[in-house]
Amino acid sequence: MAEKIAQRVCREMKTLKVFGDVHISLLLDQQKGQPIVSSQYFNAKEAAALQGNIFNPTLALQTIKNLNRRTITRTDWKNIGPRVGLSWNPSFDSGMLGQVLGDRKTVLRGGYSLVYDRMNATNAGIESSLGAFYQGLATTGPVNASGQPFRIGVDGATPLPTVPVETLPYAPSIPFGLLFAVLQNPTNTIGRAHLLDVTIQRELPSRFFLEVGYVGRLGRNLRMDTTLNAVPYFMVDSQSKQSFAKAYDAVAKQLRAGVSVTSITAQPWFENYLSAVATGCGGGTVNATQCLALQDSGDFINGGLSSLWQTNMDIIRLLNGQPTELNLQTIDPIVRVGDTNSNYNALFLSVHRQMSRGFTFDVNYTFSRSMDDAGNTQDNGQGFSSPFTPQLDYDVSQFDRTHVLNAHWYEELPFGAGRHFSTGKRLDKLVGGWYTAGIVTANSGLPLCPIYGSGAFGGGLIIAPPNCGDTRNPRGTLRGLPAWQLDLSAGKITNLTERFRLVFSADLINALNHPLFGDPTLDMTSPETFGSIPITERNSPRLVQLALRLEF
Repeated sequence: MAEKIAQRVCREMKTLKVFGDVHISLLLDQQKGQPIVSSQYFNAKEAAALQGNIFNPTLALQTIKNLNRRTITRTDWKNIGPRVGLSWNPSFDSGMLGQVLGDRKTVLRGGYSLVYDRMNATNAGIESSLGAFYQGLATTGPVNASGQPFRIGVDGATPLPTVPVETLPYAPSIPFGLLFAVLQNPTNTIGRAHLLDVTIQRELPSRFFLEVGYVGRLGRNLRMDTTLNAVPYFMVDSQSKQSFAKAYDAVAKQLRAGVSVTSITAQPWFENYLSAVATGCGGGTVNATQCLALQDSGDFINGGLSSLWQTNMDIIRLLNGQPTELNLQTIDPIVRVGDTNSNYNALFLSVHRQMSRGFTFDVNYTFSRSMDDAGNTQDNGQGFSSPFTPQLDYDVSQFDRTHVLNAHWYEELPFGAGRHFSTGKRLDKLVGGWYTAGIVTANSGLPLCPIYGSGAFGGGLIIAPPNCGDTRNPRGTLRGLPAWQLDLSAGKITNLTERFRLVFSADLINALNHPLFGDPTLDMTSPETFGSIPITERNSPRLVQLALRLEF
């Protein structure tokens, strides 16, 4: 039975037709009729590529209703989230343990919990559940009967593009019968995090408390995008045994050195894969390697593997009736997988002084490291540099700060009734009740890395692979500028009656008017701005805030 594929109509009107669960879909291997599992797909593609063979099954979309499934992924009935906490307050009144731990002066605490991810419904659920039944379709430059730009609500019915009718399972035509498809991996499970903490707190003389501890956050089965059209850069030519990576690097090295296209050395991999242009394609070229360098030198120079392969090499093979390595039914068949991890480990030291004689303070220092596969959050839409080697991207998170220090204090000045310097009932109203307070924050810089262009491992055309973070250019090699700020406050509390008091405060945010400049620009594709510090500031100039408040 033919069914209309729901379309998103862009420009003047946006619509999305969903009738129950009929358009919630999965990606299939059309020949086998089985849902595509990304790990199995990449394993098969890698095995074939290493033998010089092509693995590129025809893809099709089928609704879960027609697959006799109630959900895209199987319901997980094992999502049990245990939480355990322990504390011990030992009592030692003598000996070495008595001196170190004291009599009820020390508390040891530990805890563990398993919590589960809360998914973004739109990015991780709705879009990827609809698969290709959710597409952009635009009407360009509609006009009215007079040939003037069409006015919605004035010139009659809105001219909408024709919504095509397709049968299920829906196999997009070649080339690029479908702009893009976003689908869930059918084996995905709910992301989870193991939360760990161990602390020891010791009471010290003069109302001081010292606490040291460890905090761990270990994320597992986290979501990330990948594309089935990732380039198998390791693909071997079955005749010469040369790999695509070696052939590509050889041509790129010559072009970057300024060698003319007609002097580029022929590479066996290109000659055999592009045998249809073995004698060149004009412009003085005499072989397939030179032909490719003439047509697409930019992708060699800038590391555009996905573009080179999908919009050039495989198009040449398609036009000459040869099978293609990448799928040309859609630009990027994007799959949301749940195979990534994150690890946050931190040690902290905290010193606290309880309020005594009108004075209290806290000082907290954290030494930490956050690492993950993407460097960002689940809503970022970033993909692997290469799903064939996902470990390339495991590095420090983009938000990682190794050192973080914060401190705050509050001090009541020793003047007025009940203070060290009492001046009498009348004068106490004027000189008593004054206080000062402040907050100091400081942290080390965020990870930086030079931007050398995206797609160096062929991770896709639409999804954005990291510009850095792979093993060649780790995110933590360079760090951004550190930051610190001091905020001050002073005020006076005046008791009017037993029920009413007047509070005056003067707050100075960024009291020293200390500027925090942005991190330097490290875009190697823009030499004129490389290393420059942006003039915009990350913080605000000094802000003075005065307040008068009546409390009762």
